[in-house]
Amino acid sequence: MPAPRNAAPREQGFSLVELITVVAIIGVLATIAIVTLMRAREPVIDRSAQSLITNALGTVHVVLADNHSIGTLTRADLEAAEPSIHWRDANTGGEAAQKEVSVGTGSTAGTDYLILSTHTANGDCLAVRSEDNSPTLYQRIAGDVCPAQAFDPSFGWVSQWPPR
Repeated sequence: MPAPRNAAPREQGFSLVELITVVAIIGVLATIAIVTLMRAREPVIDRSAQSLITNALGTVHVVLADNHSIGTLTRADLEAAEPSIHWRDANTGGEAAQKEVSVGTGSTAGTDYLILSTHTANGDCLAVRSEDNSPTLYQRIAGDVCPAQAFDPSFGWVSQWPPR
């Protein structure tokens, strides 16, 4: 049945309530997406720092294979073997973003050990501990500065990278 001739035509469009609802839904979805993307970056940053430390440890093993021992290892030896890494002393923290690694050596119970550490953009300090004829051990601590000497050589080490 056709509409009467004197009836006003219906206006097309969205009401204010409908528009506010759509904007609110889009805002919630955008917030969820941003939080998810930010959390996805953290593991990538950690993996980058872990890769740097692993490469540094590989360099240490190469230098040690050239008739060196952990007790006689020097930063100059490491710089000659891998100049792309900035080797820092045990009292100076390294930053993974600048490819810096802090190197510390010592002896406990008559066994020489080596600690390599760096600081991630996530605010964590990552370190590896190596000694002759022993498996590599790993540690993560929270901190702004990560010199190798900040890590206790006999406490807190685990057999794989600890989760964040």
